[in-house]
Amino acid sequence: MKNLQALFDIFNDGISKSVKTISYPHHEIHDSRGFIVVYSALKDNAGAIEVRIRPNHATRKCHMVIHIEAALAATIQLWSETTKTYVLANNIEPVNRNFSNAKDSILSVCHTPAGAQAGTADFIQYIGSATANGKSDIGGGTTSRGEFILNPFTDYLITVTSRANSNALTILLDWYEHIDN
Repeated sequence: MKNLQALFDIFNDGISKSVKTISYPHHEIHDSRGFIVVYSALKDNAGAIEVRIRPNHATRKCHMVIHIEAALAATIQLWSETTKTYVLANNIEPVNRNFSNAKDSILSVCHTPAGAQAGTADFIQYIGSATANGKSDIGGGTTSRGEFILNPFTDYLITVTSRANSNALTILLDWYEHIDN
């Protein structure tokens, strides 16, 4: 009986007696498969920041949540296939969220890609106003996480365009990489 109580104490909260759990994305951080990238800049009206992303692995899938913040009004656009090209000089190195056992990410990320974007965005969202800030977690999942699962070897583009002067814009990409069994 004493061993059973010890096991109960390991898996249950001491106050509420509820089972201790962590979310699957949190688990992936513990396993060194959780990553983050942040790109920020100040822009005037009609100025934009962009990141181009590409998963470079056939079986490891990126499960991504995109966070956008703007001090003032902004327009968010996402293309699931971009015509803009990767600029090596603008590479943004993904940071593994487990500093004690860091693995490399399969995702290539650069800011300010080259060329022009053709076609209509797959996703458009307007946030904030000329006097108030905007914040968005964009996604279309059935949970509050709002997660996208990115296709391998597909080039994505996220653009945030300011609709006010002196606007602080941020694109934060938060993902984990999972191999399907």
